[in-house]
Amino acid sequence: MTKAALILLIFLSGCVTRYQEQRWHRGGYEDAQYDYNVFRVSFKSNGLTSKERNADFALLRSAELCRNNGYKYFIILEEDKYTNRRKHYSGSSSKTKYKENDDGSATVTTKSGGGMMFTIKEPRASFLIECHLTRPEKFSYDADFLHNSLRLKYKIDR
Repeated sequence: MTKAALILLIFLSGCVTRYQEQRWHRGGYEDAQYDYNVFRVSFKSNGLTSKERNADFALLRSAELCRNNGYKYFIILEEDKYTNRRKHYSGSSSKTKYKENDDGSATVTTKSGGGMMFTIKEPRASFLIECHLTRPEKFSYDADFLHNSLRLKYKIDR
């Protein structure tokens, strides 16, 4: 591992995507309302966030939307989980030495290093949810239970 790659790894450690609204390049949730009780929820994470955490945050946002709109339960009508792959290239460097020889000629030596390519895997999750006042016969999530459980799991206070 090159020095530049090691520095990048140290800099990025601990920078998993937080539970937050989607911002410019920081990741987070987005949602849209399609009907009185139907919402699309998505969560985008960076390459340091696990698939499990990403999906849990999409579920957490689903539970919040359900609760905020006066519903108690929700079902997932459509689910899409995937990984966005992005290539990142580390910088390269060159060092050239010039040495004049005794006979008047010159020797030029160039050494190059770096220039590594990394693939960054960014998890994504998108759910189309339908909210209900009473528990449907299909498998459903209890919004209050899920909300409290995931907030406790990830130590989210708000």
